[in-house]
Amino acid sequence: IQDMEQFKKLLFKAIKQTRQGPEILAIHQQNWDDWISYVFPKLNLDFSKEPITKTKMIRIIDQLLEEITSKEFVKDVSKIINNPKLSVEDKGRELLIEVSNRHRAIMAKYGFKGEEGYIECQRSLVVHFFGDEDINALSQNV
Repeated sequence: IQDMEQFKKLLFKAIKQTRQGPEILAIHQQNWDDWISYVFPKLNLDFSKEPITKTKMIRIIDQLLEEITSKEFVKDVSKIINNPKLSVEDKGRELLIEVSNRHRAIMAKYGFKGEEGYIECQRSLVVHFFGDEDINALSQNV
């Protein structure tokens, strides 16, 4: 995780502080689009679509933070963590399902429905808001 954070910081710095910044950003965006197309070939995504607004992305992240710090979430997650019948691997899988189901429900409220919506929202976060200080500060709390 530290290596990934370091990479993101250096990439952001290169985009913001070098003459080649716009070219580096375009390559970063194209790499993500290529990766998504390769990994999810059956999804019908329109990469030319305008990204959601920064305000909307902040609302989505804020709601996710509220959700994963709620008493209900902690109660539901505690049931998984404290279940002696589940292996560590099963607990990890169940926790991931719990978080992603809640994440998808929040994103659906903003028009990101189903698998395509989930991928499109994540793409917006990674491609269009890469390095945004406000978004980064919120995302690190998730």
